[in-house]
Amino acid sequence: MEKPQLLVFDYPGRRDTKHVSDMRLEDDGFDVRYAMKSELPDELYAESYARALVRNSGVEPSLVAGVIGYCMAGHLAQEAAVQLAAVRGTSPTLILLDSGPCSAQAVEEECRIAFAAFGGDEAVAALDAASGGLLFSADALRNDPLRTIEEVRRILRSFAMEMMADEGADLEEVQDSAELFIKHYVGWITHLIAAHNNAAPRWHGDVLHIVSRDHPFTGDWPGAAATKSVVVDSVGNDPASEAATRDSVLSHIRQTSPAR
Repeated sequence: MEKPQLLVFDYPGRRDTKHVSDMRLEDDGFDVRYAMKSELPDELYAESYARALVRNSGVEPSLVAGVIGYCMAGHLAQEAAVQLAAVRGTSPTLILLDSGPCSAQAVEEECRIAFAAFGGDEAVAALDAASGGLLFSADALRNDPLRTIEEVRRILRSFAMEMMADEGADLEEVQDSAELFIKHYVGWITHLIAAHNNAAPRWHGDVLHIVSRDHPFTGDWPGAAATKSVVVDSVGNDPASEAATRDSVLSHIRQTSPAR
């Protein structure tokens, strides 16, 4: 008998908080597909970004017991739920962890944080000079996101090349290493822009939103037929580290999913 599947949207990479993969949902008999562990798309709108991830994950729509989204990737998870519902005719369970609106301001703030980590105050100043406050406006991100991401890429490449050249590496080595850094940071910002460019589609499904005690968004999830919020007493906004989160996820899937 084939195992029920879970489709997880959680941006990969190092961070201080736990990933959904640390919850070890596989141990409860699920075939867990981590949609964002493979090559990430360059798409800048949630619908097409999610579609590429669903396709690459290889999930069988009829076997999907639940879709899980962490933080801003919750918007991508919602798009995936809509797409799966269209294929199979029923709505998969959608579970979000510490998700919330992905505003243009949030995208800009995250980009500035990334630039500061990469190149300090100089990199942030270069970003500010290039953007003039326009690259990260809601209109710019919606109507011409490619210009924003290309400008981000250009500034990152300039700083990466300069920093690595100062270390005495030859040009080919500098270029290869710089591209790795650029891919990392641009990938992060691309997924945020895609999350911002969501249409909050309705799919006649409900949302379970598991939030840390200080999480700022606990309202109805846009597009959901109904939203149930569960607050966990996580330290440092780290819901995936809490046993209560895992218990809530498993309980909800067992109660609501026809695939389980």
